[in-house]
Amino acid sequence: MRDTACAIDRGREVDAVHPAIGRALSAFDQPLASNAEGLARALLEARAGRTPPGRWGGSPLTGDGFPFELAFCTADHRLRFTVEPGAPDLEPSNRLDAANAVLRRLGAEAMPADLLEACRAMQGQGPLKYGAWISCRVGAEGCAFKRYVEVPAEAQGPLTQAPVRLPDRVVLMRMIGYSAGAETVETYARISSLEPRHVAAVLAPAGLEARAAECLAFIEAAYGHTIRGRLPGPSVGVSYVRGPGAAPRVTLHFYARALWGSDARIRTRFSCIAAAFGWNPDVYLRVTEPMHAREDWKTFHGLLGITLDPSGMSLTIGVRPVIS
Repeated sequence: MRDTACAIDRGREVDAVHPAIGRALSAFDQPLASNAEGLARALLEARAGRTPPGRWGGSPLTGDGFPFELAFCTADHRLRFTVEPGAPDLEPSNRLDAANAVLRRLGAEAMPADLLEACRAMQGQGPLKYGAWISCRVGAEGCAFKRYVEVPAEAQGPLTQAPVRLPDRVVLMRMIGYSAGAETVETYARISSLEPRHVAAVLAPAGLEARAAECLAFIEAAYGHTIRGRLPGPSVGVSYVRGPGAAPRVTLHFYARALWGSDARIRTRFSCIAAAFGWNPDVYLRVTEPMHAREDWKTFHGLLGITLDPSGMSLTIGVRPVIS
């Protein structure tokens, strides 16, 4: 993925980010935290001036409607987060244009015209819940951006073709991810009641079906139980990366609470398992410290991604930052 410079107009008057965002970002090293906070301000600018809770609520991005989520990945040491661009009351059908507008101001590469038109045509075929989100990855050499484009349930066309077919399960397309500058597209789908016998077929589009036993063994070890019926959770997300020169990659997305329960338990289990990958969990533990004793069934952690590619396996987890 090619990084771009963080072209942030620091002279503009933008309200401060939410205290929970500021606290979470302070756990990271400078200047990454400063660059990320500037990006967050720019991307969330349309929410400025609105009174709580409207400013910080109403987004399907997180369980409680917060429009910002951090992500931690064992294979990527950049500071990663996703936001919902545009005003809280913006029609979802207009959010892709809002995302493109703010990214243009930040100097990010535009989507290819044909892909943008295909996305607009696709989104015009049915009702939308959110429309689009933006993911940012902030590293020492700059920033990389990714657009997430919602796929309506009723849509038909080249972008809506399910990446995998299973004879006894419905595969629902959910989202298209476009990485600016990388010329790669990631397709996201969700499958209900996925069982161990389906895993090889799910890995097959990436040519990784031979690693089904390895994948299942890892899921069982992480879960802490032998899986005899469906995989943890009512459904499992799957995503595939494709593009010129892109290595085959597939990710299985689980609700973290389906694997481990409360935020406190997720925090303990993820940090231990991720550390076994040679990843340092210190920043993650600082960000999630307010959740260390949180046993509520409604979690601030979102999805756990298990990614397989030719180089091995990695983990990614999303978490909505909190103060206490």
